[in-house]
Amino acid sequence: MRVPSGITRVQPVVLSGYHGSPTTGQVTIQTFDREQRLRRAFAGLGKWWAVALFSVFIPVAHFVLVPSFLAYGAWQ
Repeated sequence: MRVPSGITRVQPVVLSGYHGSPTTGQVTIQTFDREQRLRRAFAGLGKWWAVALFSVFIPVAHFVLVPSFLAYGAWQ
């Protein structure tokens, strides 16, 4: 099912847990087209890879931080 891009809708929900009475809430759902999704993906990738690049200069910690930020950027 194709959904037009740029549409934002609000969905009412009922929140219930183990204690207390259920309460109502709202969830905002926004759709993105392919170009917007790619832009957001590359922005996230670039952000975490830049953090990895800057963490190279932190002694000792860079052995863990750099691979972690590179992997997280690719995973995100």
